[in-house]
Amino acid sequence: MPSKKKAQTAVKVTAKEMLKIFSNLHEGTLRGVRLSRVNMDEFNLAGINLSSALLKFCSLKQADLRSAKLDGANLFRSKLDGAKLQGASMKFVLMQLASLHDARMQEVRLTRAEMSKCNLTLADLREADLESAILNEAELHMADLESAHLAACNFYGARMQGTILWKANLHSANLRKADLAGANLRRANLAEANFTGANLTGADLRGAKMEMTNLNDCRLEGVQWDNTTEWPMGFGPPPR
Repeated sequence: MPSKKKAQTAVKVTAKEMLKIFSNLHEGTLRGVRLSRVNMDEFNLAGINLSSALLKFCSLKQADLRSAKLDGANLFRSKLDGAKLQGASMKFVLMQLASLHDARMQEVRLTRAEMSKCNLTLADLREADLESAILNEAELHMADLESAHLAACNFYGARMQGTILWKANLHSANLRKADLAGANLRRANLAEANFTGANLTGADLRGAKMEMTNLNDCRLEGVQWDNTTEWPMGFGPPPR
């Protein structure tokens, strides 16, 4: 008979392990710590060093991680809904399928982060640095990415309805088949970005820069544009 699968439950941390954890916390570092499936909701971890930490399936809802260092950490399927991550360093972090609904992420550094299928609905990412990050099929409904650095970002198939991308730098970004219906792209740098098959219905493109931008098979019904919109060479703008 096939063996029954055991229900996945949160790992119980021993007193000895907790003593070590809090001793390290006192010294301001949990670098390389292994804490998979641990509940740390509302923990104050501001400024802590969690570089290379294994935090898969952890719950960090409403946790304070402001200015924390999470470079190279593994947060696969972790829950950071409502977490405070302002100014945190999260370069090369692994966050596939993580939930960051309504997370505060202003000025966070997510260079080359792997965030495929993340939930970033309503997240505040103003002035964040996500250069070369991977957000394939991520949920970014109504997220705020004003003035964010998104050069060479991969948003293939991402759902970005109503996303604020005002003044964002999307140079050379991949937005193939992304849904940007109603998105605010005013004054955004879209030069050399790839929007093949993307949905830009009702998007605001006033002042957008689109030098050498690929708009093949892109839906542009009802887009807003004006005399400051810079269309790709040879591209006929849609009727207003």
